Amino acid sequence: MLRILTGSLYFRNFYTGKEFRGAKPPERDEGDLTVGNSSNNICLHAINAFHNMASFLDITGRKVFLDLYLLDGDIDVDKSQTKAAKFAESVDIKSVVKADLYGRIQGMGWAGLHVAKNFNAKDDTLSKLPEGLFRPAVKNYVRASLALFPSLFGILRVRSSRTVVVAGLEMIILLVDNPDNSEVFLHTPDSILAQLINLLYLPRLGPDSLEYVDPIINSVSRVSAMKLLGGYDMSVDYEVRDRSVEILQKITSMSDNLKIRAGRKILITPSNSCTVDVSKTTDFPCTRLFDAIIPMLTTRSGREHTPLFAAKLLAQLACVEENRQGIMYSERRVINALSLANKEVTQILIKDVLKKLDE
Repeated sequence: MLRILTGSLYFRNFYTGKEFRGAKPPERDEGDLTVGNSSNNICLHAINAFHNMASFLDITGRKVFLDLYLLDGDIDVDKSQTKAAKFAESVDIKSVVKADLYGRIQGMGWAGLHVAKNFNAKDDTLSKLPEGLFRPAVKNYVRASLALFPSLFGILRVRSSRTVVVAGLEMIILLVDNPDNSEVFLHTPDSILAQLINLLYLPRLGPDSLEYVDPIINSVSRVSAMKLLGGYDMSVDYEVRDRSVEILQKITSMSDNLKIRAGRKILITPSNSCTVDVSKTTDFPCTRLFDAIIPMLTTRSGREHTPLFAAKLLAQLACVEENRQGIMYSERRVINALSLANKEVTQILIKDVLKKLDE
């Protein structure tokens, strides 16, 4: 099931024009015509499925090992005297799992005693068990879970469906918040960092926006001239920006190496391979990143905690000496933002950003 859902994430052929959508199904509401084909695409439904399964994904293999070796597939809920079984009267384990695939610890002999001895009943984990013992037994399940990450990161490059990009960002946030996945995000490639930085400042309208509707080919609604005169808060796609800055802040907090690579300019060169680009980190500061962070410090659009994430991200970049040029590049604008930012953001900028330049 994991491999089928992961394969569904590669169906990214979206069309937003009405001439590509085909006939209207009887059950389809007229209001759906304005959202394009994204709502009916298998890719989006696969992301939603993974969103509901996020807490059960296991790249370490420990949870899967517990299920395969400790779960009793022959348990009878009605006759069991455990508290969990009493409150789960409608659950029949025999109808969910195959008894011959579970409870393998019964045939392990002395090795089963070793597993049981190292089982931590308080947090329901095998924290004391060496990885060399259970990894070979669950390697196929671990591979199926790890296959999710490359396909999910590839969704960030979709330009024809804003809904799919937002759903993919939310899914990545759930995975980042899981401490077990830190080993994967510690090896985040430069191409992903560069794409997350690009998503920090996408316009809501125009050719550079997601799901751009070409007025030459498609009919568009009339746009008021006042919208074209708006400032940063009206022009930026804040939903994509808010999720991207949260991911960057959480990823860069994992290691200094990620802080250094995020603060350096990354050159992306397209290659002949499908969906594979060649990335190269330079010795120059990533001015695009710092230019995108500064307006977020005082933004009034989007999520309330976005300025705080932006301030923390800037503070993390300032922690490493390699990003000193980038902090100096944005110093004057950071000082100007102090008078407009809230109290918590101001304290972070003074203590963790500007103070670093005096050291």
